[in-house]
Amino acid sequence: MKKFFLFILMAFAVLSATSQKAVVESFEVAPMDVTAQQYARLDLHGEKCAIVKVRVIAEDVSFKGNLIGEPVANPGEYWVYLTDGTKRVQILSGSFLPFMYDFPEPLKGGLTYVLTLQAPQTAAAIDPYIMDTSLTNEYVKFQDTLSNKWGFKHNEREVIPAKFDNAGDFSEGLAAVATDKKCGYIDRYGTIVIPAKYEAANGFVDGLAGVKINDKWGYINKSGNLIIPAKFEGVWDFREDLAPFLSNKKIGFIDKTGSVVIPAKYEEVQYFSEGLAAVYINGKWGFIDKTGTLVIPAIYDLSWQDGFDQGKIEVVLNDRGLTINYKGEEAAPAYPYTVSAGAVPSGAPRVEPYSTASDLYAEDIALTDEYETFWVLSTKKYGFKNNDSIVIPATFDDAWWFSEGLASVKVNGKWGFVNKDGTLVIPAKFDFTKIFQEGLAPVRMGGKWGFIDKTGSMVIPAKYDDAWIFHNGKVKVTFNGREFKIDRNGNEVP
Repeated sequence: MKKFFLFILMAFAVLSATSQKAVVESFEVAPMDVTAQQYARLDLHGEKCAIVKVRVIAEDVSFKGNLIGEPVANPGEYWVYLTDGTKRVQILSGSFLPFMYDFPEPLKGGLTYVLTLQAPQTAAAIDPYIMDTSLTNEYVKFQDTLSNKWGFKHNEREVIPAKFDNAGDFSEGLAAVATDKKCGYIDRYGTIVIPAKYEAANGFVDGLAGVKINDKWGYINKSGNLIIPAKFEGVWDFREDLAPFLSNKKIGFIDKTGSVVIPAKYEEVQYFSEGLAAVYINGKWGFIDKTGTLVIPAIYDLSWQDGFDQGKIEVVLNDRGLTINYKGEEAAPAYPYTVSAGAVPSGAPRVEPYSTASDLYAEDIALTDEYETFWVLSTKKYGFKNNDSIVIPATFDDAWWFSEGLASVKVNGKWGFVNKDGTLVIPAKFDFTKIFQEGLAPVRMGGKWGFIDKTGSMVIPAKYDDAWIFHNGKVKVTFNGREFKIDRNGNEVP
């Protein structure tokens, strides 16, 4: 009898622990969310369904009611398609008791709604913020080849539609995006949580992100509050509580109050790591501490951007690769290493990684082939690297990545193409260019777009208002306000 009573108590305890109620935090219509239009499903009468985005951190969630098709499961969110006029939906899960939710008013087809639930949490449950950051770290941005818009995928499934003009990577649960020539931030659902009102925006690090306002840079927090006034020519991320800033083409460091702790007097810098930062002085690299004191002389030809690791860092001195410690003493055997003639290694990242000021997709790291672009702050020039070796010196005013063996570069205000030897094989005579795809590249001349082949010959006349890149033998163009597709001969096709 005692054993039977104990079994009942244990069963009750398990039932109590697993059968708790979910809490409805909010329900609202999302008038700016076009998911129900862009990813529409039709009911039996041919009418568009409403979408209810159910946001909840729980597993095995299912729904019953006037559903059309299976819900779309995204990380932490379910898209539930319901018919026009639906008044309620049943929500079931192994994490909480099933319940019926009555909508405040009947749903309207073609609209998107957001229902946010708080699932029961045990004492050992993961913090929702950490969960959010963990999920978004797995998000991968992608560009739609037809619209040229940017969105995000998770495990090859689109979770945020490609609707942004530009996008940065997710960092600390938020991602910088550009729309209508302004930058703001979205959360993992694609909702703009910090309005797009900045000229440029960096990713969040340590809860702060650099933003550009009226041509000056400052920092905001995740609530969008301006924490450090926009008064700098350029800023970078905070590392070890200090961030590089640009003033009169020189770089120094500020703290998280915006106070200058190391004056702007260096040509190049690297981030602080283990209390030291590499600085570039008169063509050589040395190391300063957080007071700005030069603790290791500026005698090195190159310093690795990874910084100190367990008290050591790799440098180059007189064609010898060295590993040194905090005191500048050799800590490992030397090896041969030659720095390319005239090359100035770039110690800091590009100031405006998500700027919408130009038509370029502003990324320092190239996306195609084995070459990647790099930017030298002191000269404001671009070149190309391969596996950290400089293969094309930084002599260009701007540069795209390589595609099909050619890269678009800017020289004296005009654009042309170089090959992998750095030779300008298509003269810089265009107002702007995009990348080669299927042997053709869009180019702009006199305000109109056409297409050239790899010899530089104009094979489709420059008469279009806008042009994308080729995909499966077709490309989207606009002409006199009308958008349509053409083939490689310039003929309009379906």
